[in-house]
Amino acid sequence: MQTVGQTFPRWRSHVRMTLARRYLGEGRTAGEIARLLGYAHSSGFTKVFHETQGMTPTEYRRYGWRESRESVVLA
Repeated sequence: MQTVGQTFPRWRSHVRMTLARRYLGEGRTAGEIARLLGYAHSSGFTKVFHETQGMTPTEYRRYGWRESRESVVLA
């Protein structure tokens, strides 16, 4: 595995939020995204999303979503 210069939890959070933004752009619900990303409850996902993105998933979908070419490296 390639070293990315950050801790595993921070990398995992980055990957999750990148995927979350993509899924929100596809119109998926917060509950569906939480399950896809491995959160036990949608409230946990919503809390982390708000802390890292500065808005709730609903607000992001409504006001902040912009198509991004950001890629996710999983391996």
